[in-house]
Amino acid sequence: MPGKCKFQESWLAKDIYKEWLVKDGQDIHFARCRACSKSIKLQTMGEAALTSHAGGAGHKAAVRKLVEGTSRALSQRLHSSSSEAEDGGHHSARHDSMDLSRLKHQQRTEALDHQQQQMKIMEWENRMKVLAWEQELVREKRRAAQQKKKAFRMKKAYYKAKLKRMGEEVQLSSSSSSDEEEKTSDLTG
Repeated sequence: MPGKCKFQESWLAKDIYKEWLVKDGQDIHFARCRACSKSIKLQTMGEAALTSHAGGAGHKAAVRKLVEGTSRALSQRLHSSSSEAEDGGHHSARHDSMDLSRLKHQQRTEALDHQQQQMKIMEWENRMKVLAWEQELVREKRRAAQQKKKAFRMKKAYYKAKLKRMGEEVQLSSSSSSDEEEKTSDLTG
């Protein structure tokens, strides 16, 4: 049912998922990919989200690396001396689990570092967008002030010409024209 999908323990037994799928310990609507160190949202797509993730080229490459690393580690352990295997059989099992927990911790740390880098990149991108918007706003304000100045000059010329046609000579007082110029200069500043 869309919006209600949860992690299913049965998925862990499926061959397609068992090498990389891990249950998210914090949210039942998510799964984790050990190979990619990513969370997969199950809530809306369910198992289809897993198959979609598994089909990605990046995931396939990460799984190959994970499998190669695991097989390499196993072959190194198998080639260890037989005396170590006899004496430390119990110890090597404990050592294997410690190695796996270290590997998981390292993967989590790398995933967090990657997420932090992505967050910083997004933050800088957003800052750049805000700066661009602010610059555009300043340009628009300048254009509006220039248009206002031009409209004032045109209006002044229009009325001057109209009065001239009526036969009156216009003498603008210096105070009224300077007041209008101050108003327009305040708008541009």
